[in-house]
Amino acid sequence: MAKQKERDTRPEAADMTPMIDMTFMLIAFFMLLINFNKNVNDQAVQVPPSTIAQPDGDIEDEITRLVWNVKQDDDGITEYAYRGKPFRKDQLVAQMESLSAELVASGLVLDKDVLIVIRGDRSAPFGDVFEIVEAGRSRNAKFYNFQFNTQQKID
Repeated sequence: MAKQKERDTRPEAADMTPMIDMTFMLIAFFMLLINFNKNVNDQAVQVPPSTIAQPDGDIEDEITRLVWNVKQDDDGITEYAYRGKPFRKDQLVAQMESLSAELVASGLVLDKDVLIVIRGDRSAPFGDVFEIVEAGRSRNAKFYNFQFNTQQKID
């Protein structure tokens, strides 16, 4: 009898090149989608419409924008958030004062270089939204420039 050639039973190594290519393409795709903006706009906040709303384009790019989100939860309690971190109403003054001290220490002039942008949800009471202005104008915070965000009303 003729001797049969033994088969190689070791599994073949798969070519990983396409897998690596796809991984890098996915990384590049998601890097394009990531928002590196420090200011966090809470998507749950629905700003009210206004007939006098204008785009942000006329504000200088060098100005530092501090975006505060204000919304009301299901229980009717107003929630404040800065850069995604939630705050209670009684913490606003202390947070504004520490933020003010931090910005002044970094060399910014509060009346020229800083703008507080307030995104108040249309369901939040205006008095609660205005608490941010009151806290920002407290004795030790001394912020001067405030902007309320609305959406442009289209007739």
